[in-house]
Amino acid sequence: MEGTAETKSEEIEMPVEFTGERIGEESYQGHECWVYEMTQSSEMMGQSVEMEYVQYVDKSSYAVVRTITKIMGAEQDSGYLKPAVPVEEFEWELGNRETITTQMGTFDCQVIYLKVNDKVFGTIWANEEYRVPLKYVYSPQVEDTEFEMTMTLVEYT
Repeated sequence: MEGTAETKSEEIEMPVEFTGERIGEESYQGHECWVYEMTQSSEMMGQSVEMEYVQYVDKSSYAVVRTITKIMGAEQDSGYLKPAVPVEEFEWELGNRETITTQMGTFDCQVIYLKVNDKVFGTIWANEEYRVPLKYVYSPQVEDTEFEMTMTLVEYT
């Protein structure tokens, strides 16, 4: 997978680019997870920063529930990360069908909105031929920090 994200905390915006590969599946703290090995690069205050990490992503909500980060040889394990919106609180709402184009081609997709109290936290574009979303946008806001992540499937085997 390849992706970009932009984080915003108060007045600081930081673009992020990442690449990753699913390296396995594992159960962690009651969550059935995909395990990804990722490389992330970002620029903060004129400095380029690269880090490697392993993320545990809940299969049903796509929430990251654990991150093991490696920066300049030092490794740090986040331990359990409670999802910003608990998995069981998401209400799934079917939207219209939309046609999207990715590196893999053009697809007719079912749009699914992940909502809590009528607020959309995520949008999924799913096609019946694939077991994972073709595109997923997740945008939680926790206190004064906004985060939007867009993931697009670039290869499927």
